[in-house]
Amino acid sequence: MTDRRLEPRQAIENQPPSLLSESNSRLFELLERISANVETLTQRVGNLEQSVTNLDKVSLARSMNNSCRRSDSEIIWPEKDKMAFPYQVTTLGDFHNLNNDQIKQILQHYNLEIDQNDDEEENIGQLKNFLGLLNSNRN
Repeated sequence: MTDRRLEPRQAIENQPPSLLSESNSRLFELLERISANVETLTQRVGNLEQSVTNLDKVSLARSMNNSCRRSDSEIIWPEKDKMAFPYQVTTLGDFHNLNNDQIKQILQHYNLEIDQNDDEEENIGQLKNFLGLLNSNRN
């Protein structure tokens, strides 16, 4: 009994040209889909890396701001995508002098939720929580 199995190369070479063309077309389509999926995954990984970097910056700022108690304590504002910060607010005293419109602009800058009822204390609480200013009180 003879072995009728063919090596892969022989199996391909023994196919009719029309079948080879169809196989090549399918293979090309499959490779295009794989390439698109790899590109999508690469973008997602890049986005995740950026998110982790941003979270690290926020976490560092929050931990440093947690010790702010006096009005001359310096506030650390997390950098956001190289965007300019809307106000010159460097100390806890400056922070306490912000009005609700300014607070809302800062919340928007960081893509944070603004109170639907435009409650100033809720907006301030949201920003204080984000910045880690949990131990500071407005005078």
